[in-house]
Amino acid sequence: MQYFVKLLTALALSTCALNCTAFVPLSYSKEITVHFEEGKFEIADREQTRLMKLIEHWDDFVAVNVFVVLAHGDEVSNDVNKDIQAELARARADAIKSFYTEHAPLQLRERLHTYTEPIKKDGQADETGRAEVVIQGFCKPENFSICGDDWPPQRPIDRE
Repeated sequence: MQYFVKLLTALALSTCALNCTAFVPLSYSKEITVHFEEGKFEIADREQTRLMKLIEHWDDFVAVNVFVVLAHGDEVSNDVNKDIQAELARARADAIKSFYTEHAPLQLRERLHTYTEPIKKDGQADETGRAEVVIQGFCKPENFSICGDDWPPQRPIDRE
């Protein structure tokens, strides 16, 4: 009898694991793009509104998210200007991090990582003055539809 109960329990668990979607969180990758004026690292009001979206919808996610700030300079980096462009990109990443330090809950701030990325070729000219907050993680199982509404799917982010 005990063997039968164990077998029945194992069968029930495997059936549920194969058929139940409530246990599988929805994986997410989303990008919030912020643009800076040439040579500037202050965040304009309209761009702050975009950054606030993450704070307003923080509870859509489970706790395993990574929030990456990836900032760029104003022009293609070369031997002459690479230090200046790197400083400008770092100032922009720090401006976004400071914004979230001031407005966001501690749990979000602890998961925020900042990086800079040089613009390497003329084909990346659309990245000048841009910073992205890339959200990667999982939506809460009970928030699948809410998460999809607040963070609609987008194109994959391509990086070299």
